[in-house]
Amino acid sequence: YIFRRSILNKVVISLALATSLLGGCSDQPVTANIVQSVTDFDYTMNSKQAVSISFGESKDNFCSATIYRSSVQAGYSVTSKQKSTKDISMDCNWGGKYYVQSSKHPTSAVLNIIDLDSESGSVQIGVSVHLVNPSSDSYFTLKNIILNLNKEQVSNLVKKI
Repeated sequence: YIFRRSILNKVVISLALATSLLGGCSDQPVTANIVQSVTDFDYTMNSKQAVSISFGESKDNFCSATIYRSSVQAGYSVTSKQKSTKDISMDCNWGGKYYVQSSKHPTSAVLNIIDLDSESGSVQIGVSVHLVNPSSDSYFTLKNIILNLNKEQVSNLVKKI
């Protein structure tokens, strides 16, 4: 059952990812092989403990979202428009290009921890991004992606370091 659920989650994420790609991405179809990781080591952002979540379709096409570890709780939500807050950092490597948040371009990053139950290992995180490649001024957009983490990733997410 757990194995089936894991496969189903990956398919759901893949479909959401495939239907959400817009902007400066290539016209290549998105594959169904989602790769996710959550940092489990001492990591800081702006001198505070942080955790980074990587998600995407492959080791070459992925995004990373970093938030403070103290923010990891059900109901947490952060939105950054044109780098308006230091509470989140997002970037993507996709199609051979690097996309970032910018204070000079109309970019945005949104992360919502919809559900978090560390005992059962259940976490749902909503993510949307609109980032820019500073070299070419092309954009990359993902809308309303839902990330479902496995038990090991949940453990890494809630780990107190």
